[in-house]
Order: sequence, then structure tokens, then C-alpha cells
Amino acid sequence: MVSIVVVLSGLILCLVGWNFWLTRQFSNERKEWRQIERDLIDRLLRREYIQPLQIERESVLKLPDAEIQPEDWLGLAFRLDEIKEEVEQLFPEAANLSAEQVQVSYPAAWAEAELRWRTLHAPLSV
Repeated sequence: MVSIVVVLSGLILCLVGWNFWLTRQFSNERKEWRQIERDLIDRLLRREYIQPLQIERESVLKLPDAEIQPEDWLGLAFRLDEIKEEVEQLFPEAANLSAEQVQVSYPAAWAEAELRWRTLHAPLSV
């Protein structure tokens, strides 16, 4: 009975690996064909004395929003306290620990609470 399970799981692993290999192979071939197509188009354009197409990437400058103030030490303290209180709801023994100790002791709960805090306090975009 165990050998059948081992054989079937091995077969499934082989099929999954083969699927990943095929996906990567087709992706590489698609990239190669696109490059060949671009080269062919450029050659045909040069033959007709037309400059090949030049695609320039747009560089985007990200400016900070003037209405959003950077977080100061007081805002950081309030944020850490709110996240710590949320973790304390799940783990009452964390009440006697500092925020840094709670963050180290319960990293998964801290990350979830911090993500919820960030989504709750995310600035609204128009």
C-alpha cells in the first residue's frame, strides 16, 4: 500500500516538474521568436530606407504627495502601540512585553496586524 502511494506521488512530482519545464521552454521560445520578428521588421524597414522603430522607455518620476506628512516619532509610537494591542488580543501574555519584544516573539501575528494597520491607514487615492 505504501509503495503505491510513493509511486503515485513520484509520478505526480514528475508531471509537475515537466509542466514547469514546458512552461519555461515555451516562454523562452516565445521570447526568441519575438526577437526574430523584431529583427526581421528592422531589416525590412532598412531595405525601404526607413529608420527602424525606436521604442523608448518612459521614465516616471515619483513625487511624494505634499498633503501626506512623513511619520514622526510620535506617529511611530502610536502605530507600534496600536499594532501591539492587536497582537495582545491574540496573545495576552504579550501585555508585559515591549513592542520590539512582541515583534520578535510573534512575527507572523505582528506582520498580519501591521498589514491590517497599513491597509486601514493607507492614504486615499483619486
